[in-house]
Amino acid sequence: MQQIDMPPRSVRSFVDWLVADYRNEDAPLGSIELLASSSPGPFQYRVPGGTAKTVEAATTPRVMDAFERWYEKCNKHVNNVAIFYFCGHGVNRGVNSYLLLEDWGAHANNPMHESIDLLRFQAGMKQCRAQTQFFISDACRVAPWAIMTSESQLGQPLIVPDSSKSRKNQNSTIVYAAGEGLSAFGEKSKQTYFTRAFIAALEGAAAERDVDRNGWRVNSWNLVEVTSKLLQWRLGGIQSASLGGDSRNTLFTMLHKTPMVPVDVKCEPPAASRFAALTLACPHYSFGRSPELGTWELTAPICNDYLLAATFRANRYRSFDLEVGVTPPLQIFTVTAQ
Repeated sequence: MQQIDMPPRSVRSFVDWLVADYRNEDAPLGSIELLASSSPGPFQYRVPGGTAKTVEAATTPRVMDAFERWYEKCNKHVNNVAIFYFCGHGVNRGVNSYLLLEDWGAHANNPMHESIDLLRFQAGMKQCRAQTQFFISDACRVAPWAIMTSESQLGQPLIVPDSSKSRKNQNSTIVYAAGEGLSAFGEKSKQTYFTRAFIAALEGAAAERDVDRNGWRVNSWNLVEVTSKLLQWRLGGIQSASLGGDSRNTLFTMLHKTPMVPVDVKCEPPAASRFAALTLACPHYSFGRSPELGTWELTAPICNDYLLAATFRANRYRSFDLEVGVTPPLQIFTVTAQ
């Protein structure tokens, strides 16, 4: 399969978010097992305030070793939250997804040996004491003919399912970056579209008021729904996140700062943006953009009292201002040039 450079950037962004912004009073961040494959050279990660460390590549033996360490920690307490994140190539056979590891194809007669069988992995994790589990799969779910016709057992479950040891009433959520049989997309040298949308949702686009805690929270179902909306908004409907597993609507994270909301400001006619100096300001926040062709894409804190204004270079059009509010999940404003 073609080498892609989005996964290392995506996993770095997600780990950055976990380290800086994940909040759960009942299950604060305990540890992260990170593996990543990159080219050229090994992947390095720098914890804020620390030194850069080389990260092990995501080969099958190393993934299995890291899983054992992760499982041991997750299994210590029923209130633990287990989060698994994968970004890379993936394929489907039927409804099941297989996540391809760095050494995928090492065995010519059994190339899928070096992959993770996601549904069996999720089923095996029912033995873990951690009551809340999230499996985030940022990968394609296309079904190649060679996979569809194969009669072999595909992939590694990491932990073999055992119904006699499965625990009841677990909240086990799978978040897919794409629908069954469909592709997940990315832009070269950037994060994947899914991970960008997923983090935007976590940072505020999926925020809901938590009256009991007098703050903002992101729940799992709204997280997936808003991630889908952001993907459809950016990609015109060709990619949409989906939900799987044994999911109940539950807390993914609390927000410790004002929620940030994606905002698009467009000019009509579009060519007018070449002359438009744009500002979006409220009593506490202010943003601006010099004249430039195209849509102004930004994120802005929640506020109901913004003033959107446009002044046009060389008096090409009349000045424009409009009182607007910015609330989740996203806002699209149009400046009409006259």
